[in-house]
Amino acid sequence: MSRRGLALMVAGPVYRHVRRIVEDGARFAAIEAPKRSGLLARAVGATNLGQNGVMAYGRVSINQRMAPYAKYVVHGTTGPIRARSGGLMPIHGPIGGWPTRLPHGHHGRTAGPDLGVVTFKRVVRGQAPNDFLGRGLQTALAINGHV
Repeated sequence: MSRRGLALMVAGPVYRHVRRIVEDGARFAAIEAPKRSGLLARAVGATNLGQNGVMAYGRVSINQRMAPYAKYVVHGTTGPIRARSGGLMPIHGPIGGWPTRLPHGHHGRTAGPDLGVVTFKRVVRGQAPNDFLGRGLQTALAINGHV
């Protein structure tokens, strides 16, 4: 086997280096991810690590089953978001509206002990793109001496 082939094998130095960059990229992307619930950060991972004798490869990606809304965070939305069939959407925020905390002794889903209130709207503005995956991979490349 050629030297290039040996370097690209799963135990080879090129494969190990690519794997380290991709895994670091996933770790830094999880740090950069928005943290409302933490689900998006937990869904980020290193996938498709491998080699084919010509190159080593890997991917920093999001598990869509864990966070199906991830594409709207990464790519943004294309304008205002409207409630279905003229209804209202609950918007959690720090001011105005109904309190999200339940009275003492009641159990159920709450926003936490000190997180504001819920308001309802028919239309909200769209989301700007947030390329936290790209920023995480750029950080990993810079730390490993490639930028």
